[in-house]
Amino acid sequence: MKQGTKAVQIDFNSPHSMFDLVYPTKEKFKVESKKINTIRKMRPLHKNSIKLTKYAIDKAGLKDIKSYEVEMACLSFNYNNLAECTDHLIKYFTERIKQKGLKIDDVLKFLN
Repeated sequence: MKQGTKAVQIDFNSPHSMFDLVYPTKEKFKVESKKINTIRKMRPLHKNSIKLTKYAIDKAGLKDIKSYEVEMACLSFNYNNLAECTDHLIKYFTERIKQKGLKIDDVLKFLN
């Protein structure tokens, strides 16, 4: 392991591999920390909607929609109904769902 002021280089012997872990800038760290804190403070309704959406996306085999993307998308929602929030959250990814040859109903069916 080699440590610098902007990154840490980590080397593994078996299997032989090497990668750099780059430190974020202070500003970028603050922005990411703020996002994480906002997600932690989400209402239980939104947290449950995120869980249901992740479940449906996983069951539909949509591996390219990342977990953090679902959480970030939900940050802008202000629903008071779990079904509406979850439905809108899944529809947020409509284009990517269509790119995989699926329809919104193909994802929503896992929640019935």
